Amino acid sequence: MKRTILLVDDDPFFRFMHERLLLAVRPDFEIRMAEDGSQALQDIHACIAGERNLPDYILLDSEMPGMNGQEFLEAFRTLIFPGKERIQIVLVSTSADPIPLDGYEKYKIMSFTKPIRIDQLKEIIFPEPMVQALKKH
Repeated sequence: MKRTILLVDDDPFFRFMHERLLLAVRPDFEIRMAEDGSQALQDIHACIAGERNLPDYILLDSEMPGMNGQEFLEAFRTLIFPGKERIQIVLVSTSADPIPLDGYEKYKIMSFTKPIRIDQLKEIIFPEPMVQALKKH
């Protein structure tokens, strides 16, 4: 099955740039896009309804007009559906200040400063234990 990422960012430049980087790392990715947290939440609801596959990853901008990344996370946290625990959430921000993630300990959340670099994407998509296993074969 094709790996899927939901790319959530209000800035078309960052959506384009992150899409290009993601496809450079994994050309077989299906990339869906949302311009804010409410569109991303609509995508997740469509997945819950069986209209599309759940994303394997959510690349989420923390600062957006409308529903921002933190507000999306609050809404996401209240949802109950199978497969939720397998979704890797990557929170990105243009600010170098740490993103507060208190209360999200049970979710797989990483945070990076925008623009995300290709080595960081590789770290997300190919975590170290997997890389080591791939090297053995």
